[in-house]
Amino acid sequence: MQRRDFLTQTLTALAAAGVSGPLLSGKSARAVRNIVLLIGDDHSARVMGSYGNPLIRTPHLDRLAREGMRFTNAFCQSPVCSASRQSLLTGTYPHRTGVNLLFTSFSDEKNYTIAEHLQSHGYRTAAIGKMHTNNQQPHGFQVRKDTAEYTRWLKAKGGPKSVPGDVPTRDMSKTKGFSVEQWVNPGVRPEPLYDADALDTYLAREAISFVEEKSDKPFLLFVGFHAPHAPMNFPVEFAGRYRPEDLPPGRFGPEDVPWTPAIFKDLTELQKREIVAGYYTCVEYLDKNVGLVLNALDASGHRDDTLLVYISDHGYLLGDHNRFEKHTMWEPTVRSPLLIRMPGIKPGVCDELVELVDLVPTFAEAASTPALPGIQGKSLVPVLQKPAQRRKAGFREAVFSEYLVDNMAMLRTTDWKYVFSTNQYDLGLGYAIGENRPTGYVQRLYDLRRDPDELHNLAGEPAHRRQLETLRNQLLAVFRETHLEAHQLPPNLTAEQQLAWFCEPRDEVSDLEKRLFPHPERYEKKK
Repeated sequence: MQRRDFLTQTLTALAAAGVSGPLLSGKSARAVRNIVLLIGDDHSARVMGSYGNPLIRTPHLDRLAREGMRFTNAFCQSPVCSASRQSLLTGTYPHRTGVNLLFTSFSDEKNYTIAEHLQSHGYRTAAIGKMHTNNQQPHGFQVRKDTAEYTRWLKAKGGPKSVPGDVPTRDMSKTKGFSVEQWVNPGVRPEPLYDADALDTYLAREAISFVEEKSDKPFLLFVGFHAPHAPMNFPVEFAGRYRPEDLPPGRFGPEDVPWTPAIFKDLTELQKREIVAGYYTCVEYLDKNVGLVLNALDASGHRDDTLLVYISDHGYLLGDHNRFEKHTMWEPTVRSPLLIRMPGIKPGVCDELVELVDLVPTFAEAASTPALPGIQGKSLVPVLQKPAQRRKAGFREAVFSEYLVDNMAMLRTTDWKYVFSTNQYDLGLGYAIGENRPTGYVQRLYDLRRDPDELHNLAGEPAHRRQLETLRNQLLAVFRETHLEAHQLPPNLTAEQQLAWFCEPRDEVSDLEKRLFPHPERYEKKK
């Protein structure tokens, strides 16, 4: 039986039994009617005031952190947009969704989303902004708006308001494609748009319109902002808010030099600081739009019956390890901000290891609907309901992430991190290291207590061999338990060969992927 057929039959049976709509009873009933998920794009948790950054101004996100639970150890399932977003939409790992490569189309037939689930239980559903499904299918969202609708809106109003010629703005023609101008913005100039005409401001207004609609039904709303993703655009009103000289880039060490993408090798110190200043400015613009939605929810009377969550699809390197990107398993890229405001839950800080796949089961439980079948996530509701003094390690022993574009996977505990990669392909999209790239399988082992910046790889040290093998076996166990083809694993493979087999993506590869990631030997394997 196809998975979609099974899911349809399950939902039909539940409906026949009278199971539909928010069913919470007792103490948690006052709780959740509506669910709102706000998503930043490439937003590093380190660039938020509530996560300890004294230089960034994020008053609205900081307010949400004060009013809810701030998670300090939340991790994405993949440090690339499409794989991460479809994973958190389904509550399953990327190798289960079938979306591991950047431009793979998210299959509606093979997956079941939280939007489909809640719509079947009486919810209105909307996705406003970036979803990166690489297709036009609804995936359970009755309302869907993003850049195409924004472009039509802008055209219908006669175009954006003109910015005077004497106002310094960015040459947007240089931000197209995959060149260094995606990041480098001399003078940290804004795009030639006012705030009222900018994309993310439009998306915030559309989200507010959905929230303010009169309806007897509860709603699920995803809002995918485009900031602060490269080319890190922000409107004219936000120019000049951060000085490059005040914002040093992240740390890197000798081990990072051979792995530096060619596009970043020759950046000057000023260019690096300008990238960081542009990113910070874009985050402040993002925060403004989060505030618009937050204020609208409260003003419309939904504050006390709405589960409100803020995350990023993954983090970002701001000069750390000599890079300005994600696509790696270092902490700044795989760690996500996670803020949850939920009715009846006391504000606080949670240090538990959690994954973004945990959001789908959290939403299902908070809405008192049945659990979705076949998911890898665990509901955070029990964690949220613990008294602060009892909140300690125990929810997860380790977290998992994978980046199969680079045949890479990670297993992280509280104190240690293990990363495996076959390292057989150089990256596309302008991130190639070049002809001097190291070759062969790569294992990385970091002692996070002693080396939080992950500058010293311990994988080759005999004293840490047992620790490496323990974590490697745990990573293999995750794949064996969750991979749909685990029963086909060939016999007599070493542990590294087994990981290499699991880390090969099984995506239905798009023509765009083949053009931008030119690895014909990879695609030949799929025939």
